[in-house]
Amino acid sequence: CLRTRPADELMLAAFQAVPGKLFPFLPTYQNAFLPEEPSLAIRSGSFDNNVELLTGVTSDEGSTALYWLQPNPEIVAEHLDNVDRETLINALHKTVSSW
Repeated sequence: CLRTRPADELMLAAFQAVPGKLFPFLPTYQNAFLPEEPSLAIRSGSFDNNVELLTGVTSDEGSTALYWLQPNPEIVAEHLDNVDRETLINALHKTVSSW
């Protein structure tokens, strides 16, 4: 069962399954929720734009990607002892905005 496997093992397996992809977890379609690839649905005119907006927020979304990216030396844990909050936030913004 995948629930018994550590998260880092699952992430490594996902990246090995689709080498060269930054985000191996992509939306799936051809199901009741998303029956057609969105770009094709828009091009063919079968996209129903008279529906309620579905939106959400995931806390720390994207933070797992930082694990796989080359770390910014300014935000490596052993260098954070004397770093103030503003400097840390600026370093994180610089790192995230680079991808």
